[in-house]
Amino acid sequence: MDAFAAELQRAREGSRRLDIMAARASAAELGRHVFPGWVSCWYHDVMADHLNACLRYVRGLSGGIRRVAIACPFQHQKSTMIEMFVAQALGIDPSLRIVNATYNVTFARERIDHVQRWMSAPFYQQAFATRFGQASAVEDDDGGKRARKSDRVQDKVRNTANMFQVRRVVEGRTENAGGSFLSTSLGAGLNGRPYDIGIIDDPYRDEEMAASEVERRHIEERYDSIFESRETARSIQVFVFTRMGPDDLMGYALPRWEKAGIPHAVLRFPAILDEPPAEYDPRPQGWGLSQALVEGGPEIKPGAWYEEKRRLIQPWTWETSWQQRPTTRAGDFFQRGWWRTFDPADLGSVDRYWVSIDCAMKASGPSWTCADLWAAKGPMAFKIDELRGHWDVRHFERELLTWITHKWGREVRGCGSSILIEDGGYGRYIHDDLVAAGVHGAHLLPTGGLSKTARASMVLDFVRSGLAHLPARSSGRVSQGWVEDHISEYGRFPQLPCDRVDAGVQALRWHLQTLRGET
Repeated sequence: MDAFAAELQRAREGSRRLDIMAARASAAELGRHVFPGWVSCWYHDVMADHLNACLRYVRGLSGGIRRVAIACPFQHQKSTMIEMFVAQALGIDPSLRIVNATYNVTFARERIDHVQRWMSAPFYQQAFATRFGQASAVEDDDGGKRARKSDRVQDKVRNTANMFQVRRVVEGRTENAGGSFLSTSLGAGLNGRPYDIGIIDDPYRDEEMAASEVERRHIEERYDSIFESRETARSIQVFVFTRMGPDDLMGYALPRWEKAGIPHAVLRFPAILDEPPAEYDPRPQGWGLSQALVEGGPEIKPGAWYEEKRRLIQPWTWETSWQQRPTTRAGDFFQRGWWRTFDPADLGSVDRYWVSIDCAMKASGPSWTCADLWAAKGPMAFKIDELRGHWDVRHFERELLTWITHKWGREVRGCGSSILIEDGGYGRYIHDDLVAAGVHGAHLLPTGGLSKTARASMVLDFVRSGLAHLPARSSGRVSQGWVEDHISEYGRFPQLPCDRVDAGVQALRWHLQTLRGET
Protein backbone atom coordinates (compact mmCIF):
# COMPACT_ATOMS: atom_id res chain seq x y z
CA MET A 1 0.00 0.00 0.00
CA ASP A 2 2.87 2.36 0.88
CA ALA A 3 4.55 1.56 -2.45
CA PHE A 4 1.32 2.29 -4.33
CA ALA A 5 0.85 5.58 -2.48
CA ALA A 6 4.41 6.59 -3.24
CA GLU A 7 3.98 5.76 -6.92
CA LEU A 8 0.74 7.72 -7.02
CA GLN A 9 2.46 10.68 -5.39
CA ARG A 10 5.27 10.56 -7.96
CA ALA A 11 2.70 10.47 -10.78
CA ARG A 12 0.90 13.47 -9.35
CA GLU A 13 4.15 15.38 -8.99
CA GLY A 14 5.07 14.50 -12.58
CA SER A 15 1.69 15.67 -13.81
CA ARG A 16 2.09 18.88 -11.81
CA ARG A 17 5.49 19.54 -13.37
CA LEU A 18 4.01 19.03 -16.84
CA ASP A 19 1.18 21.45 -16.03
CA ILE A 20 3.70 24.04 -14.89
CA MET A 21 5.80 23.60 -18.03
CA ALA A 22 2.68 24.00 -20.18
CA ALA A 23 1.57 27.14 -18.29
CA ARG A 24 4.98 28.72 -18.71
CA ALA A 25 4.82 27.98 -22.44
CA SER A 26 1.26 29.19 -23.15
CA ALA A 27 -1.08 31.85 -21.80
CA ALA A 28 -4.00 29.60 -22.77
CA GLU A 29 -2.60 26.79 -20.62
CA LEU A 30 -2.10 29.19 -17.73
CA GLY A 31 -5.79 30.15 -17.99
CA ARG A 32 -6.82 26.53 -17.58
CA HIS A 33 -5.13 26.42 -14.16
CA VAL A 34 -5.83 29.82 -12.59
CA PHE A 35 -9.29 30.75 -13.93
CA PRO A 36 -12.12 28.64 -12.48
CA GLY A 37 -14.57 27.73 -15.20
CA TRP A 38 -12.12 28.39 -18.03
CA VAL A 39 -13.33 26.81 -21.29
CA SER A 40 -10.45 26.05 -23.61
CA CYS A 41 -11.15 26.72 -27.31
CA TRP A 42 -8.89 26.32 -30.32
CA TYR A 43 -8.60 30.05 -30.96
CA HIS A 44 -7.16 30.64 -27.47
CA ASP A 45 -4.24 28.43 -28.45
CA VAL A 46 -3.79 30.34 -31.73
CA MET A 47 -3.72 33.62 -29.82
CA ALA A 48 -1.28 32.18 -27.26
CA ASP A 49 1.11 30.95 -29.96
CA HIS A 50 1.31 34.41 -31.54
CA LEU A 51 1.63 36.17 -28.19
CA ASN A 52 4.50 33.80 -27.38
CA ALA A 53 6.15 34.84 -30.65
CA CYS A 54 5.91 38.46 -29.48
CA LEU A 55 7.43 37.48 -26.14
CA ARG A 56 10.33 35.80 -27.95
CA TYR A 57 10.94 39.00 -29.92
CA VAL A 58 11.05 41.29 -26.89
CA ARG A 59 13.45 38.88 -25.15
CA GLY A 60 15.75 38.75 -28.17
CA LEU A 61 15.02 35.12 -29.04
CA SER A 62 14.62 33.64 -32.51
CA GLY A 63 11.23 33.09 -34.11
CA GLY A 64 9.71 36.28 -32.78
CA ILE A 65 7.32 38.80 -34.29
CA ARG A 66 7.28 42.47 -33.42
CA ARG A 67 3.56 43.18 -33.56
CA VAL A 68 0.29 41.25 -33.64
CA ALA A 69 -3.27 42.42 -34.27
CA ILE A 70 -6.12 40.22 -33.01
CA ALA A 71 -9.69 40.92 -34.16
CA CYS A 72 -12.31 38.94 -32.28
CA PRO A 73 -16.07 39.28 -31.58
CA PHE A 74 -17.48 40.51 -28.29
CA GLN A 75 -17.50 38.20 -25.27
CA HIS A 76 -15.01 35.60 -26.48
CA GLN A 77 -12.41 35.98 -23.69
CA LYS A 78 -9.96 38.03 -25.77
CA SER A 79 -9.26 40.42 -22.86
CA THR A 80 -8.89 37.49 -20.47
CA MET A 81 -6.30 36.00 -22.83
CA ILE A 82 -4.39 39.29 -22.67
CA GLU A 83 -4.50 39.19 -18.86
CA MET A 84 -3.09 35.67 -18.94
CA PHE A 85 -0.37 36.80 -21.33
CA VAL A 86 0.61 39.66 -19.02
CA ALA A 87 0.81 37.29 -16.04
CA GLN A 88 2.76 34.72 -18.08
CA ALA A 89 5.20 37.30 -19.49
CA LEU A 90 5.90 38.81 -16.06
CA GLY A 91 6.32 35.31 -14.65
CA ILE A 92 8.94 34.44 -17.25
CA ASP A 93 10.72 37.80 -17.22
CA PRO A 94 9.89 40.03 -14.22
CA SER A 95 12.02 42.85 -15.63
CA LEU A 96 9.50 43.54 -18.42
CA ARG A 97 7.61 46.84 -18.40
CA ILE A 98 4.12 46.20 -19.76
CA VAL A 99 1.51 48.80 -20.65
CA ASN A 100 -2.15 48.08 -21.36
CA ALA A 101 -4.16 50.92 -22.92
CA THR A 102 -7.92 50.95 -23.32
CA TYR A 103 -10.74 53.45 -23.79
CA ASN A 104 -10.80 54.77 -20.20
CA VAL A 105 -9.06 54.42 -16.86
CA THR A 106 -12.03 52.85 -15.05
CA PHE A 107 -12.15 49.93 -17.48
CA ALA A 108 -8.36 49.71 -17.46
CA ARG A 109 -8.31 49.23 -13.69
CA GLU A 110 -10.18 45.97 -14.13
CA ARG A 111 -7.10 44.60 -15.94
CA ILE A 112 -4.96 45.37 -12.87
CA ASP A 113 -7.47 43.66 -10.61
CA HIS A 114 -7.69 40.58 -12.82
CA VAL A 115 -3.96 40.18 -13.46
CA GLN A 116 -3.26 40.41 -9.75
CA ARG A 117 -5.94 37.80 -9.16
CA TRP A 118 -4.30 35.37 -11.58
CA MET A 119 -0.85 36.08 -10.09
CA SER A 120 -2.25 35.39 -6.60
CA ALA A 121 -3.46 31.90 -7.56
CA PRO A 122 -1.59 29.09 -5.77
CA PHE A 123 -0.80 27.41 -9.08
CA TYR A 124 0.77 30.60 -10.48
CA GLN A 125 2.94 31.03 -7.42
CA GLN A 126 4.18 27.45 -7.83
CA ALA A 127 4.89 27.95 -11.53
CA PHE A 128 6.57 31.36 -11.26
CA ALA A 129 8.72 33.23 -8.75
CA THR A 130 7.17 36.57 -9.74
CA ARG A 131 4.97 38.51 -7.34
CA PHE A 132 3.20 41.85 -7.72
CA GLY A 133 4.51 44.64 -5.55
CA GLN A 134 3.45 48.13 -4.56
CA ALA A 135 0.37 49.49 -6.28
CA SER A 136 0.23 53.09 -7.46
CA ALA A 137 -2.12 55.37 -9.37
CA VAL A 138 -1.66 57.41 -12.52
CA GLU A 139 -3.54 60.41 -13.80
CA ASP A 140 -6.99 59.90 -15.23
CA ASP A 141 -7.94 60.62 -18.86
CA ASP A 142 -8.36 64.34 -18.21
CA GLY A 143 -5.21 64.73 -16.15
CA GLY A 144 -7.43 64.81 -13.10
CA LYS A 145 -6.82 64.01 -9.46
CA ARG A 146 -4.60 61.16 -8.49
CA ALA A 147 -6.13 58.26 -6.64
CA ARG A 148 -6.85 58.77 -2.96
CA LYS A 149 -4.25 57.52 -0.51
CA SER A 150 -6.74 54.89 0.63
CA ASP A 151 -6.79 53.53 -2.92
CA ARG A 152 -3.05 52.80 -2.88
CA VAL A 153 -3.00 49.39 -1.29
CA GLN A 154 -0.01 47.05 -1.39
CA ASP A 155 -0.19 43.40 -2.32
CA LYS A 156 -3.97 43.12 -2.32
CA VAL A 157 -5.88 41.39 -5.07
CA ARG A 158 -8.53 44.11 -5.20
CA ASN A 159 -7.52 47.75 -5.51
CA THR A 160 -8.34 50.72 -7.71
CA ALA A 161 -4.76 51.48 -8.74
CA ASN A 162 -3.54 51.55 -12.32
CA MET A 163 -0.05 50.16 -11.88
CA PHE A 164 2.00 47.73 -9.85
CA GLN A 165 5.70 47.01 -9.63
CA VAL A 166 7.00 43.46 -10.03
CA ARG A 167 9.12 41.56 -7.55
CA ARG A 168 10.58 38.09 -7.59
CA VAL A 169 11.21 35.56 -4.86
CA VAL A 170 14.88 34.68 -4.43
CA GLU A 171 15.80 32.20 -1.68
CA GLY A 172 12.65 33.04 0.23
CA ARG A 173 13.10 36.81 -0.01
CA THR A 174 11.38 39.22 -2.41
CA GLU A 175 13.43 41.72 -4.36
CA ASN A 176 12.59 44.36 -6.92
CA ALA A 177 12.88 42.96 -10.46
CA GLY A 178 12.46 46.24 -12.34
CA GLY A 179 9.32 45.24 -14.19
CA SER A 180 5.85 46.69 -13.93
CA PHE A 181 2.33 46.56 -15.29
CA LEU A 182 0.48 49.78 -16.08
CA SER A 183 -3.14 49.68 -17.25
CA THR A 184 -4.66 53.00 -18.24
CA SER A 185 -6.41 54.81 -21.07
CA LEU A 186 -4.61 55.39 -24.35
CA GLY A 187 -2.41 58.38 -23.55
CA ALA A 188 -3.21 58.87 -19.87
CA GLY A 189 -0.23 58.41 -17.57
CA LEU A 190 2.11 57.21 -20.34
CA ASN A 191 4.34 60.27 -20.41
CA GLY A 192 7.87 59.32 -19.39
CA ARG A 193 6.98 55.61 -19.19
CA PRO A 194 8.75 53.51 -21.82
CA TYR A 195 7.43 50.00 -22.31
CA ASP A 196 8.69 46.65 -23.53
CA ILE A 197 5.23 45.27 -24.25
CA GLY A 198 2.53 47.71 -25.34
CA ILE A 199 -1.06 46.42 -25.51
CA ILE A 200 -4.09 48.21 -26.88
CA ASP A 201 -7.23 46.43 -25.73
CA ASP A 202 -10.53 47.95 -26.95
CA PRO A 203 -9.63 51.60 -27.68
CA TYR A 204 -13.31 52.42 -28.33
CA ARG A 205 -16.13 52.19 -25.84
CA ASP A 206 -18.76 51.40 -28.49
CA GLU A 207 -19.75 51.86 -32.14
CA GLU A 208 -20.86 55.43 -31.51
CA MET A 209 -17.41 56.41 -30.28
CA ALA A 210 -15.73 54.62 -33.20
CA ALA A 211 -18.08 56.30 -35.69
CA SER A 212 -17.12 59.79 -34.50
CA GLU A 213 -14.41 61.31 -36.69
CA VAL A 214 -13.37 63.55 -33.79
CA GLU A 215 -12.96 60.57 -31.44
CA ARG A 216 -11.09 58.54 -34.08
CA ARG A 217 -8.66 61.38 -34.75
CA HIS A 218 -8.11 61.78 -31.02
CA ILE A 219 -7.26 58.07 -30.67
CA GLU A 220 -4.97 58.17 -33.74
CA GLU A 221 -3.12 61.21 -32.39
CA ARG A 222 -2.64 59.55 -29.01
CA TYR A 223 -1.38 56.41 -30.69
CA ASP A 224 1.10 58.30 -32.91
CA SER A 225 2.34 60.91 -30.45
CA ILE A 226 2.27 58.96 -27.18
CA PHE A 227 2.02 55.19 -27.63
CA GLU A 228 4.45 54.89 -30.55
CA SER A 229 6.94 57.24 -28.92
CA ARG A 230 7.25 55.12 -25.74
CA GLU A 231 8.75 52.13 -27.55
CA THR A 232 12.28 50.86 -26.90
CA ALA A 233 14.50 49.10 -29.44
CA ARG A 234 12.90 45.69 -28.83
CA SER A 235 9.39 46.74 -27.85
CA ILE A 236 6.39 44.85 -29.16
CA GLN A 237 2.81 45.99 -29.73
CA VAL A 238 -0.31 43.89 -29.33
CA PHE A 239 -3.68 45.05 -30.65
CA VAL A 240 -6.67 43.05 -29.44
CA PHE A 241 -10.18 44.32 -29.99
CA THR A 242 -13.45 43.96 -31.80
CA ARG A 243 -13.50 45.80 -35.11
CA MET A 244 -15.73 48.87 -35.09
CA GLY A 245 -15.39 50.11 -38.66
CA PRO A 246 -13.05 50.39 -41.64
CA ASP A 247 -11.40 53.49 -40.14
CA ASP A 248 -10.91 52.22 -36.59
CA LEU A 249 -7.43 52.09 -35.04
CA MET A 250 -6.63 48.72 -36.61
CA GLY A 251 -7.63 50.07 -40.02
CA TYR A 252 -5.42 53.09 -39.36
CA ALA A 253 -2.33 51.29 -38.03
CA LEU A 254 -2.06 48.07 -40.05
CA PRO A 255 -1.28 49.76 -43.40
CA ARG A 256 1.44 51.75 -41.63
CA TRP A 257 2.99 48.62 -40.16
CA GLU A 258 2.95 47.09 -43.62
CA LYS A 259 4.49 50.15 -45.25
CA ALA A 260 7.22 50.34 -42.60
CA GLY A 261 8.11 46.67 -43.09
CA ILE A 262 7.47 45.81 -39.44
CA PRO A 263 7.23 42.02 -38.86
CA HIS A 264 3.68 41.40 -37.73
CA ALA A 265 0.75 39.00 -37.84
CA VAL A 266 -2.97 39.66 -38.15
CA LEU A 267 -5.43 37.20 -36.61
CA ARG A 268 -9.08 37.57 -37.59
CA PHE A 269 -11.67 35.35 -35.95
CA PRO A 270 -15.12 35.64 -37.61
CA ALA A 271 -18.07 34.63 -35.43
CA ILE A 272 -19.30 32.23 -38.15
CA LEU A 273 -16.95 30.80 -40.75
CA ASP A 274 -18.49 31.68 -44.12
CA GLU A 275 -15.37 32.15 -46.25
CA PRO A 276 -12.18 30.25 -47.10
CA PRO A 277 -10.61 29.64 -43.68
CA ALA A 278 -7.27 31.07 -42.56
CA GLU A 279 -4.56 28.46 -42.19
CA TYR A 280 -4.96 28.56 -38.40
CA ASP A 281 -8.78 28.12 -38.46
CA PRO A 282 -9.81 24.43 -38.19
CA ARG A 283 -13.59 25.00 -38.41
CA PRO A 284 -15.96 23.55 -40.99
CA GLN A 285 -17.98 26.08 -42.96
CA GLY A 286 -20.87 27.56 -40.99
CA TRP A 287 -19.28 26.82 -37.61
CA GLY A 288 -19.40 29.26 -34.71
CA LEU A 289 -16.14 30.55 -33.20
CA SER A 290 -16.50 28.90 -29.78
CA GLN A 291 -18.76 26.07 -30.95
CA ALA A 292 -17.45 22.59 -30.13
CA LEU A 293 -15.43 21.18 -33.03
CA VAL A 294 -16.43 17.64 -32.10
CA GLU A 295 -19.41 16.29 -30.23
CA GLY A 296 -18.82 16.63 -26.50
CA GLY A 297 -15.85 18.96 -27.03
CA PRO A 298 -15.30 22.23 -25.14
CA GLU A 299 -17.82 24.89 -26.08
CA ILE A 300 -18.60 28.41 -24.90
CA LYS A 301 -21.52 29.12 -27.23
CA PRO A 302 -23.41 26.62 -29.42
CA GLY A 303 -23.91 27.05 -33.15
CA ALA A 304 -27.57 28.03 -32.70
CA TRP A 305 -26.51 31.00 -30.55
CA TYR A 306 -24.45 32.44 -33.39
CA GLU A 307 -27.23 31.98 -35.92
CA GLU A 308 -29.66 33.71 -33.59
CA LYS A 309 -27.27 36.65 -33.16
CA ARG A 310 -26.86 36.88 -36.91
CA ARG A 311 -30.62 37.23 -37.35
CA LEU A 312 -30.98 39.79 -34.53
CA ILE A 313 -28.13 42.16 -35.39
CA GLN A 314 -28.08 44.78 -38.11
CA PRO A 315 -26.10 43.49 -41.14
CA TRP A 316 -23.38 46.15 -41.03
CA THR A 317 -22.81 45.53 -37.31
CA TRP A 318 -22.70 41.78 -37.90
CA GLU A 319 -20.19 42.16 -40.71
CA THR A 320 -17.98 44.61 -38.84
CA SER A 321 -18.01 43.58 -35.20
CA TRP A 322 -18.90 39.90 -35.44
CA GLN A 323 -17.37 38.77 -38.72
CA GLN A 324 -14.47 41.22 -38.36
CA ARG A 325 -15.03 42.43 -41.94
CA PRO A 326 -15.39 46.18 -41.40
CA THR A 327 -18.01 47.90 -43.50
CA THR A 328 -20.11 51.02 -43.20
CA ARG A 329 -23.83 51.33 -42.68
CA ALA A 330 -24.18 52.60 -46.25
CA GLY A 331 -21.69 50.14 -47.78
CA ASP A 332 -18.23 50.93 -49.07
CA PHE A 333 -18.53 49.89 -52.73
CA PHE A 334 -22.18 49.23 -53.55
CA GLN A 335 -24.11 51.38 -51.10
CA ARG A 336 -27.18 50.03 -49.32
CA GLY A 337 -29.41 52.90 -50.42
CA TRP A 338 -28.78 52.26 -54.12
CA TRP A 339 -30.74 49.02 -54.20
CA ARG A 340 -34.45 49.31 -55.01
CA THR A 341 -37.11 46.80 -54.03
CA PHE A 342 -40.08 45.22 -55.79
CA ASP A 343 -43.12 43.22 -54.75
CA PRO A 344 -42.87 39.77 -56.41
CA ALA A 345 -46.66 39.58 -56.62
CA ASP A 346 -46.72 42.75 -58.74
CA LEU A 347 -43.84 41.93 -61.09
CA GLY A 348 -46.09 40.54 -63.85
CA SER A 349 -44.68 39.80 -67.29
CA VAL A 350 -41.01 40.52 -68.02
CA ASP A 351 -38.92 40.92 -71.15
CA ARG A 352 -36.57 38.02 -70.39
CA TYR A 353 -34.99 35.89 -67.67
CA TRP A 354 -31.36 34.87 -67.33
CA VAL A 355 -29.17 32.89 -64.94
CA SER A 356 -25.66 33.94 -63.94
CA ILE A 357 -23.29 31.42 -62.35
CA ASP A 358 -20.07 31.99 -60.41
CA CYS A 359 -18.28 28.65 -60.12
CA ALA A 360 -14.63 29.42 -59.42
CA MET A 361 -14.32 26.28 -57.31
CA LYS A 362 -11.16 24.74 -55.90
CA ALA A 363 -9.61 21.68 -57.49
CA SER A 364 -10.57 19.62 -54.47
CA GLY A 365 -13.03 20.12 -51.65
CA PRO A 366 -15.99 22.47 -51.37
CA SER A 367 -16.08 26.23 -51.87
CA TRP A 368 -18.71 28.96 -51.87
CA THR A 369 -20.65 29.02 -55.15
CA CYS A 370 -23.56 31.15 -56.29
CA ALA A 371 -26.10 31.23 -59.14
CA ASP A 372 -28.56 34.12 -59.65
CA LEU A 373 -31.86 34.29 -61.50
CA TRP A 374 -32.59 37.76 -62.92
CA ALA A 375 -35.44 39.26 -64.93
CA ALA A 376 -35.62 42.42 -67.04
CA LYS A 377 -38.31 45.01 -67.69
CA GLY A 378 -36.93 47.60 -70.06
CA PRO A 379 -33.72 48.94 -68.48
CA MET A 380 -34.60 47.67 -65.00
CA ALA A 381 -33.15 44.41 -63.61
CA PHE A 382 -34.81 42.31 -60.90
CA LYS A 383 -32.97 39.65 -58.93
CA ILE A 384 -35.55 36.93 -58.44
CA ASP A 385 -33.64 34.23 -56.58
CA GLU A 386 -30.23 32.85 -55.76
CA LEU A 387 -28.75 29.40 -55.27
CA ARG A 388 -25.79 29.53 -52.92
CA GLY A 389 -23.92 26.95 -50.91
CA HIS A 390 -20.57 25.50 -49.87
CA TRP A 391 -20.23 22.63 -52.33
CA ASP A 392 -17.78 20.73 -54.46
CA VAL A 393 -18.32 20.84 -58.21
CA ARG A 394 -20.45 17.69 -58.48
CA HIS A 395 -22.68 18.62 -55.57
CA PHE A 396 -23.16 22.07 -57.08
CA GLU A 397 -24.11 20.56 -60.45
CA ARG A 398 -26.82 18.46 -58.81
CA GLU A 399 -28.21 21.45 -56.92
CA LEU A 400 -28.02 23.64 -60.02
CA LEU A 401 -29.85 21.19 -62.27
CA THR A 402 -32.67 20.83 -59.75
CA TRP A 403 -32.88 24.61 -59.34
CA ILE A 404 -32.99 25.52 -63.05
CA THR A 405 -35.10 22.58 -64.28
CA HIS A 406 -37.61 22.18 -61.45
CA LYS A 407 -37.92 25.31 -59.33
CA TRP A 408 -37.37 27.77 -62.21
CA GLY A 409 -37.77 25.50 -65.23
CA ARG A 410 -40.51 27.56 -66.89
CA GLU A 411 -38.54 30.80 -66.62
CA VAL A 412 -35.23 29.28 -67.71
CA ARG A 413 -36.82 27.64 -70.76
CA GLY A 414 -38.63 30.84 -71.69
CA CYS A 415 -38.03 32.95 -74.76
CA GLY A 416 -34.80 34.97 -74.59
CA SER A 417 -33.49 33.16 -71.53
CA SER A 418 -29.75 32.61 -71.12
CA ILE A 419 -27.46 30.82 -68.69
CA LEU A 420 -24.20 32.71 -68.17
CA ILE A 421 -21.15 30.84 -66.88
CA GLU A 422 -17.79 32.48 -66.22
CA ASP A 423 -15.06 30.87 -68.31
CA GLY A 424 -12.81 30.19 -65.36
CA GLY A 425 -12.41 27.69 -62.56
CA TYR A 426 -14.78 24.84 -63.36
CA GLY A 427 -16.98 26.96 -65.61
CA ARG A 428 -16.24 24.96 -68.76
CA TYR A 429 -17.08 21.68 -67.00
CA ILE A 430 -20.39 23.12 -65.79
CA HIS A 431 -21.18 24.41 -69.27
CA ASP A 432 -20.45 21.10 -70.98
CA ASP A 433 -22.40 19.09 -68.40
CA LEU A 434 -25.45 21.37 -68.71
CA VAL A 435 -25.40 21.02 -72.49
CA ALA A 436 -25.07 17.24 -72.16
CA ALA A 437 -28.08 17.28 -69.81
CA GLY A 438 -30.16 19.00 -72.51
CA VAL A 439 -30.15 22.46 -70.99
CA HIS A 440 -30.26 25.17 -73.65
CA GLY A 441 -28.98 28.73 -73.70
CA ALA A 442 -25.68 28.15 -71.83
CA HIS A 443 -22.94 30.67 -72.61
CA LEU A 444 -19.32 30.77 -71.47
CA LEU A 445 -18.26 34.35 -70.74
CA PRO A 446 -14.60 35.40 -70.58
CA THR A 447 -13.52 37.86 -67.89
CA GLY A 448 -11.50 39.84 -70.43
CA GLY A 449 -8.52 39.76 -68.08
CA LEU A 450 -10.18 42.34 -65.82
CA SER A 451 -9.95 42.21 -62.04
CA LYS A 452 -13.04 41.66 -59.89
CA THR A 453 -13.02 45.35 -58.90
CA ALA A 454 -12.69 46.52 -62.49
CA ARG A 455 -15.61 44.34 -63.58
CA ALA A 456 -17.74 45.55 -60.64
CA SER A 457 -16.98 49.17 -61.52
CA MET A 458 -18.63 48.62 -64.92
CA VAL A 459 -22.06 48.14 -63.28
CA LEU A 460 -21.61 50.62 -60.43
CA ASP A 461 -23.49 53.43 -62.16
CA PHE A 462 -26.33 51.06 -63.06
CA VAL A 463 -26.89 50.12 -59.41
CA ARG A 464 -26.34 53.70 -58.23
CA SER A 465 -29.05 54.85 -60.63
CA GLY A 466 -31.64 52.70 -58.83
CA LEU A 467 -32.18 50.28 -61.73
CA ALA A 468 -31.29 47.09 -59.78
CA HIS A 469 -34.15 45.65 -57.71
CA LEU A 470 -34.38 43.06 -54.91
CA PRO A 471 -37.51 41.39 -53.45
CA ALA A 472 -39.24 43.47 -50.77
CA ARG A 473 -40.97 40.39 -49.35
CA SER A 474 -41.36 36.67 -49.87
CA SER A 475 -44.11 35.57 -52.21
CA GLY A 476 -44.69 32.21 -53.86
CA ARG A 477 -41.39 30.81 -55.10
CA VAL A 478 -39.59 34.08 -54.40
CA SER A 479 -37.90 34.30 -51.00
CA GLN A 480 -36.69 37.52 -49.44
CA GLY A 481 -34.47 35.65 -46.98
CA TRP A 482 -31.21 36.22 -48.85
CA VAL A 483 -31.63 39.96 -49.47
CA GLU A 484 -29.79 41.28 -46.38
CA ASP A 485 -26.87 38.92 -47.05
CA HIS A 486 -26.80 40.17 -50.65
CA ILE A 487 -26.67 43.84 -49.57
CA SER A 488 -24.00 43.15 -46.94
CA GLU A 489 -21.74 41.26 -49.32
CA TYR A 490 -22.00 43.94 -52.01
CA GLY A 491 -21.37 46.60 -49.37
CA ARG A 492 -18.13 45.09 -48.10
CA PHE A 493 -16.83 44.12 -51.58
CA PRO A 494 -14.02 43.45 -52.53
CA GLN A 495 -13.56 41.62 -49.23
CA LEU A 496 -14.18 37.87 -49.33
CA PRO A 497 -16.44 36.04 -49.73
CA CYS A 498 -17.73 37.75 -52.87
CA ASP A 499 -19.30 34.93 -54.91
CA ARG A 500 -22.66 36.75 -54.85
CA VAL A 501 -21.01 39.87 -56.24
CA ASP A 502 -19.21 37.87 -58.95
CA ALA A 503 -22.44 36.26 -60.12
CA GLY A 504 -24.43 39.50 -59.92
CA VAL A 505 -21.83 41.66 -61.67
CA GLN A 506 -21.69 39.13 -64.50
CA ALA A 507 -25.50 39.21 -64.73
CA LEU A 508 -25.69 43.00 -64.86
CA ARG A 509 -22.87 43.32 -67.38
CA TRP A 510 -24.80 40.92 -69.63
CA HIS A 511 -27.95 42.95 -69.12
CA LEU A 512 -26.21 46.18 -70.15
CA GLN A 513 -24.69 44.51 -73.18
CA THR A 514 -28.14 43.20 -74.15
CA LEU A 515 -29.63 46.68 -73.88
CA ARG A 516 -26.89 47.94 -76.18
CA GLY A 517 -27.48 45.10 -78.64
CA GLU A 518 -24.02 43.58 -78.04
CA THR A 519 -25.05 40.04 -77.02
